[in-house]
Amino acid sequence: MPLNIASHRCLLGRAPAQSGSVYDDLVLNWAARVVSNGGAEPAAATKQAMSDFCAALRSANLLSKMKVVCCLTPGGLTEALTPLIKTAGGAAYGTELVNNGTFDSGTSGWTPANNATLSLITGMSGNGLQVQGDYIVPNPQARQTLATVAGVTYKLTLYHKQPGAGVGKVLIGTTAGGGDLYTSPDLAPGAVWTLLTVYFTATSTTTYLSLGPPNAGSNYWFDSISCQVAVLCNDPFTNYNFVSSDLTVNGIIGNAASKYILTGIQIFAGAGLNQPVFVYNNAGHTIYCHTTENPGGKIDFEAFNPGPFTHIAINYNGAVTYGQINSGLSSINPSPGTGYYSCNRIGSSVKIFHARSDSPHVSKIDTTQSAGDYAANRSNAALLSGWNGAAYAYSGKRLSFFAAHSGLTNVESSSFYNAIQALRMALGGGYV
Repeated sequence: MPLNIASHRCLLGRAPAQSGSVYDDLVLNWAARVVSNGGAEPAAATKQAMSDFCAALRSANLLSKMKVVCCLTPGGLTEALTPLIKTAGGAAYGTELVNNGTFDSGTSGWTPANNATLSLITGMSGNGLQVQGDYIVPNPQARQTLATVAGVTYKLTLYHKQPGAGVGKVLIGTTAGGGDLYTSPDLAPGAVWTLLTVYFTATSTTTYLSLGPPNAGSNYWFDSISCQVAVLCNDPFTNYNFVSSDLTVNGIIGNAASKYILTGIQIFAGAGLNQPVFVYNNAGHTIYCHTTENPGGKIDFEAFNPGPFTHIAINYNGAVTYGQINSGLSSINPSPGTGYYSCNRIGSSVKIFHARSDSPHVSKIDTTQSAGDYAANRSNAALLSGWNGAAYAYSGKRLSFFAAHSGLTNVESSSFYNAIQALRMALGGGYV
C-alpha cells in the first residue's frame, strides 16, 4: 500500500520499539498492509515477535542492508505474502528525503538558480510552487540537495502543470543543476495536475534535484514532491494457488506441484521496466529450508539467468543441495541439506553461508570472481518456482523465510541467522 506524504512525515523521528513496549514502526506498517491486503490484524504476540526481530536487526546494524524480508507467520496466507521489510539501503522505511515538498512552509528548503523567482500558487490541496524565469537567462530552476546512499535506487514523485503554454523540466544529477542521473522530456503544458514518477540510482551521498521551465521568461508549477528509497517488490507477493492451510511458521506444506510464491524481486542490476533491487557488486539473498521432503528434479528457490549467474538452488536437479556461483565455475554441496542458506556478493568476493541448530554457521564457499562476470545480468527471485521455463519444476520442500539484502559478511550473516532462529521460535516454529 503506497504511503501518502502525511504518512511519511508521521514515520519520521519515531524510535524503534523495545521488547515488551510499543511495536516497531516497520511492524506497524506491515500490519497495516496485511489488513489492506485482505487479512486480519496480526496477533499481539506476532507483532511483538516481529518487533523483537527488527530490534535484533537494528542492534546488529543489519536493518539498513535489508531490501526485503518475508517470513511465514501463524496468522495465515496474507501475512506470509506481505513482506515485513520492503526496502532499505541506509534509510528507514518511509523516510522522506525532500524538505518541504508540499510547500506548507512557503518556499523554504528550495534554492532559486539561474535568476529564477520562486513563489506560491494554489496547489492540489494547499500551496504549490511556481518557478518563474527572467527574460535573459534560460533554465530557471528551484533546487534542493538530497542525502542519498550510493548504489541505492530511489523513487521520485511529483505533480506538475502549466495552464498557459510553457513547458517544464525535471533534472536529477550529481552536480547542482545536472541531469546525469535523470533528465525528463519537456513536461507539457496543461490545466490538470499530472503525476511524474522517476526511478534513479544514486552514485554518491549527495544528489541534486532541479526543476523549472527550460526557457527564459517562462514559468512552470509543481506540487507534492516526494523522494524515498524505492519499494521494488510486489506487495503482496504473487501467489499461485496457495491457500492458508498450505502455510505454517515451519514452512510451506501441501502439494506444491502447481503452487508457488513469486516475489517479483530483481536480483541483478540491469535495464528494463523492473527496477533492480541492488547493483551487481553488492547483493545477497537468504532462505531457511525446514525439511528435505519431496526430492526429484525440483527447485525451491532460485535467482537465475543464463550465462554468468549467482543462485541458490535447493535440491537442484534432484540430486544434491547446493549453491552455485558464476555458471558452475565454483559449487558446493552443504550437508545436511536443511537450515539457513545465505548467498552473498560484495564486490568480487562471493560467499555462501550455511547453519542449523546442530551445525554452526560456516562459510561453505568463499572465493573471488571477476566483478565483470556479474555486470548487466539480472534475474527474478521466486519461492517454490524455477525461473527458467520448462527446464525446472516446482517443489514441495518447506521454506519458512526469504530475504534479499546487500551482501552480508560472515559476522553479519551469523547475526542474521541468530535473529531468524529467535524469530522462528517466538512465532511457534522450531529449529531444524
